[in-house]
Amino acid sequence: MDEHLLDFWRRVMDEGTRRLGRAEYKEAESFFRQGASTAEQLEAPEVLAFSVRLLATVRVKLGELESAETGFRQALGICQKVDNAKGMAEAWAGLASVSLGRGSFAQAAQYCELAISVYPPTSPPLRLGMLYSDLGQAYAQLELWEKALKAYDRAQDLCHRYGYPKGEGELKVLMGEICYRRGDKKKAEDWFKEACRIFAGLGDPATLANALQYMAFIYYDQNRMELAEEILRRAVALWLKCDMPAEASESCYFLSKIEQNLGAGSEAEAYIELSIKLYEKEDIGLALRYQSLAGIALTDLELVKAEKYFLQALNRFQALGDNNKAGEIFQTLAVLADLDERRTEALGYHEKAIETLSAADSPAVEARQGLALFYEKHHNYRKALETFWTALQIARENGLDSGELETAIQRVSRLLRKKGRGTG
Repeated sequence: MDEHLLDFWRRVMDEGTRRLGRAEYKEAESFFRQGASTAEQLEAPEVLAFSVRLLATVRVKLGELESAETGFRQALGICQKVDNAKGMAEAWAGLASVSLGRGSFAQAAQYCELAISVYPPTSPPLRLGMLYSDLGQAYAQLELWEKALKAYDRAQDLCHRYGYPKGEGELKVLMGEICYRRGDKKKAEDWFKEACRIFAGLGDPATLANALQYMAFIYYDQNRMELAEEILRRAVALWLKCDMPAEASESCYFLSKIEQNLGAGSEAEAYIELSIKLYEKEDIGLALRYQSLAGIALTDLELVKAEKYFLQALNRFQALGDNNKAGEIFQTLAVLADLDERRTEALGYHEKAIETLSAADSPAVEARQGLALFYEKHHNYRKALETFWTALQIARENGLDSGELETAIQRVSRLLRKKGRGTG
């Protein structure tokens, strides 16, 4: 074997591996391509199999699933010819990652099972644990909960026996998630508590914060709000300590809901404001935060503040093209303007709500009902009746409940007749 060529192969593969570890996937792909090309010149089958497998691995990261599958199958074929069990296991595992990327979870589970079945007993046991973890992920996606738990349990046992406590804790979180989704809240709580104990012992604030957040979900679901509040405040502090603003923002948003449940409006408002400050994207998440902030102000009857936040939310929903959410906010703004006796503005908001919701292919029945009630409130009974009739027709065409509209039409008809007789 050409030692100079082999040395070059080692150097490019080492650099590719470093780039892969830093998530510099395009650069890693370039080095692994050089490695695969060099391996072909070396005429060493196992070296070539290793090279094309790593090249396929980085292509999975790049979303190039077709070429990744080709590479893994090439590596598998080579390893089968030379009877390299470890190489076969890694190739099957790679094919499983391709199937997971495609959403073919049953196929992914089958490939994981094949990888585990040929994995040599003399090879690193923690890698076997990762294969069981991947198998659990595939089964969880298929909602085959017992099989998923069994695979995760096997993986965490290997992590425990061979000294990888972080992996053990992460697997306990995954098992807790499954138990939570199955409705076994007590068992989920036990798994999350064990994960918290492990992460706290490791001094790993990010993983501990994640596990604490799961615990807060459990307590929130059980209406144990004080415990949820205490734990989630700790999680927020840990996210901030780790300089992880996106995660801290999510926890603050959740914490604001807990504070609202506890009747602590000012604390709820403060946490949403912090959530907005930490939020780094201009997407629907930011719009929803402003809408929640407006809702808190509305609950506290701070109508001016509520309107300001609703307008900020509206601007973002409109920028995102979310006409359904924008239409809902126009309806609320109409009510607020009417309460402030800005009738012309209120009428404009009602009409804008109908226009916006109609643009979203919504029947806009509720928005039309709101406009009709506005007319009724201000004694414009003819307009109210016309609008109620339009809403009723649309409701019937769309198979929606029309009982309330029929009652309103009868009520407004009586008022209109009474007004026509000059008795009111």
